[in-house]
Amino acid sequence: MIGPDVLSIRNASLRFEKTGPKLNTFHLHINGGQLFVPPAAPIDLPDLDLDSNVSFSKEFDIPVLDFGPVFKTSGSAHAKLALSDGVLEVSLARGNPGLTTFTGSDLKLTALMIRSDGTFNVQASGKLQLGDYKLATATFMASRSNNILSISLPESGAANVNLGFLSTKFFGSFDSNGNYSLTGSARVGGELKGPLNSTIASASGTGSFTLDNSGFHGSFSGSVCAGGCLNLGGTISSDGQLTVLFHDDPDDSKDVYYTIPLHAI
Repeated sequence: MIGPDVLSIRNASLRFEKTGPKLNTFHLHINGGQLFVPPAAPIDLPDLDLDSNVSFSKEFDIPVLDFGPVFKTSGSAHAKLALSDGVLEVSLARGNPGLTTFTGSDLKLTALMIRSDGTFNVQASGKLQLGDYKLATATFMASRSNNILSISLPESGAANVNLGFLSTKFFGSFDSNGNYSLTGSARVGGELKGPLNSTIASASGTGSFTLDNSGFHGSFSGSVCAGGCLNLGGTISSDGQLTVLFHDDPDDSKDVYYTIPLHAI
């Protein structure tokens, strides 16, 4: 094995060849072998030659760079493998291959630099589709955790999502196995109208939203007015309907559930 577990060449045959009378005139031929870049699947390597400086640089094509079901290249990645000053490095040589990820997404691999000294720089950019929702163009940063790739969208780079009843920015992460959770929030308000366009109940506050593998989740915190006003919590459906229990009387029989359509304010 050449290199530590984070980036290593394994399963290769080695052949030492003297190329001159001096001790430092030689070549080391590395035939076959695979590049191990956890959590990616092993990558078949071309033959490599190390000179007396114990260094090399070789460009080659990776047919599929596979970090998991929802983070792998949809075509070949043109990569460069290099060894210099005792550090092994694999990087993108050129191009930005597309990624196979969640259905409807359009992501490309925009950065790849993984080194045996622990450096791990993997980035993707584009539009991510999660179920019925598509994020605006964003840049995602990847990191390794428990042999799984975690791909994050930081709050500083949050992307806009159209929820139908409003648009707001989301941030969060997904992993290479397909698990995801992103959150967003917005100021919301709305009115429930009655006969002759009269207002039966109104709401104004903060809506908090989560998109994850089980779908859309929404909650509300703020002021709800129906005769009087109370600070209440409630749930928000995927079509923007706030359901809230209005309780302003000691007699529980007078509790009323209101469903109030919301919009951004």
